[in-house]
Amino acid sequence: MLGLISVAAGVVGLRIANLLQPRLPRLAKHAKRAAIPASVILWILGMVALYQSADTLQIPFAPVLFLILSLVLLGVSIFTILSKGWERILTTVRYPPGLSRWIDLYASADPVPVGPTLTQDHKRIESCEIWNEGSVITDHVLYWRNLDEFALRVVRACAETARSAWAATLPPASAAVDLRARWRVSWLQIARTALITIGVALGVVLFQQQDFEVAELFIGFIPQWIQNLVPPDIVERTTLIAVIAAAVWLAHAVTRAVWLRWVGKEQLAILEQQSPNGFEWWPLIGMGMISWVALLGATIIVTGDSPLAEAPKGVTAIVTVVLLAAAMALGLAVGSVFLLRKLNPAPSVG
Repeated sequence: MLGLISVAAGVVGLRIANLLQPRLPRLAKHAKRAAIPASVILWILGMVALYQSADTLQIPFAPVLFLILSLVLLGVSIFTILSKGWERILTTVRYPPGLSRWIDLYASADPVPVGPTLTQDHKRIESCEIWNEGSVITDHVLYWRNLDEFALRVVRACAETARSAWAATLPPASAAVDLRARWRVSWLQIARTALITIGVALGVVLFQQQDFEVAELFIGFIPQWIQNLVPPDIVERTTLIAVIAAAVWLAHAVTRAVWLRWVGKEQLAILEQQSPNGFEWWPLIGMGMISWVALLGATIIVTGDSPLAEAPKGVTAIVTVVLLAAAMALGLAVGSVFLLRKLNPAPSVG
């Protein structure tokens, strides 16, 4: 609390000093000098109070302090990004004088540009939306992995600007390449949406049934000092949410790895001026199998009817059940991919 008061004291002190500046410049100068030391002193007192409270509750001081500071920085960052001042900065980009060409490349889900560059000279800018992964979390840092949409455009622009002789050997600009990239990303988005939906639905059903058996398997890994802070039912619910979130993340990570391998093959084919058609079938089936395995697993958790529970004991029986489940997931994946390909056909790239 004293930490928050210290920040407020510093901000309020500086604002008061700015208000006094026109009429009482000398007093305003002293107020500015006093605001910062006062806030620092209050912050130190707040840290001392936090340490004493943490020591009484037997809470590790350093991790809690790091968490609080991280949350403060996160809050300040969000406030800054959403402020009117930041909006004015983003909307007052001017076309540099003497610039002959401006190519504006932005990812579809990049949260930093959030679309094309906002400027009064938008007609002079060549804005182009590209497709990295369609993710708010990763799109901003994956531009150079996008070989056929981003890297190729950058190389082509450099070659054309320098009038290099080898510019003619590059793959020609084609809207079909962009459509193909968007189509590939749509499959990752479909898989991501399916996995998140399965995870949310599983959590809702287990919460309604008050079934926390899955969480109880992992509660033993939680430090005892954390369990002492909150009631047991909150620990169970929080652990269940964390386990489901981790499972969804793991399934998505495997799905993304399969998708990246497929995308890499298509991008290399485009750079070599070959057709990317035909690389998609097995990766899409593999991605579909992961989603179906997740759905079947969630169904088993909810119903409690595991095929292994009724199967005969022994390694051979367990392997047989696992192979049958994999065959079922494979069949469902093939059927779903075939149907979705009819609804979402692949754009052809010559």
